[in-house]
Amino acid sequence: MDNREAIEWLKGCVVAYEVDNKGKPNGNVTCELIQEVIDMAISALEKQERDRWIPVTERLPEENGRYIICYEDATTFLDYFNGKWFFPLGKHAMACEETGTIVAWRPLPEPYTEEES
Repeated sequence: MDNREAIEWLKGCVVAYEVDNKGKPNGNVTCELIQEVIDMAISALEKQERDRWIPVTERLPEENGRYIICYEDATTFLDYFNGKWFFPLGKHAMACEETGTIVAWRPLPEPYTEEES
């Protein structure tokens, strides 16, 4: 089972619990508590899924944008636009013809924000 399958399975657990127990508490366990725990698990799995390296043999980005890419022996940033990779050069992007050596990509991480205590 991969992260995406686990996320979908967890989403189904809440629905199944609510149907089986008709929303009534089960000892110390309530639907709200189960929902909170499952939401936390889904959030953690979705973050793992967003932050992982994705082999180009698996898929390419679905959206245009800037990504971290991995060549066979290095990493860098490239822009992805309409199915092609480009070196980011300000206003004048240059097509990246050597895409055959790109082995994986991943989205840019979220910008740093100070966590609230």
